[in-house]
Amino acid sequence: MNLSDLIEYLKSLPTKTLKELRYSDVYQPEQSCHGLYFFVSPDHKKLYVGKSSSRCVADRIGANFDSRKSGFLNSLLKKISKIQYGDIESVNLHRTYQTILDWEITVLFVESNITNELTRLLSVVEGMLIFYFQQNDLCINTTNRRANINVNATFGTLL
Repeated sequence: MNLSDLIEYLKSLPTKTLKELRYSDVYQPEQSCHGLYFFVSPDHKKLYVGKSSSRCVADRIGANFDSRKSGFLNSLLKKISKIQYGDIESVNLHRTYQTILDWEITVLFVESNITNELTRLLSVVEGMLIFYFQQNDLCINTTNRRANINVNATFGTLL
């Protein structure tokens, strides 16, 4: 599979709005609880790409909604709060949470028994997707990747 194939596949995955989401929608058995997740604004003009390689996807997604300024894993709320209000004060993080309930979420679970390989794969693919979507001013989070991406290269060759 290459990046173009992955993007097409992602379009076929089911989505739910955050207000419709249930824990059971993002919980998977231990062997496949890691993966990538995507938050998309209702107008499809903003996208947030996240990965879960060391914790269960359900736990990682939930951590994005910590409305405390001191929260460590709430980068989604912080990015949107910065865009909407210009800062990441706790009161604005809470207000931001209320405004993103109509955002859609998509989850791609990745099954692997090899933790180091999975962590590296998810990091590479997350960075590639963020970089790719930043080119179209869609992605609100950032990556350290600066090199162009060959969207036809298979993921195996990128590792």
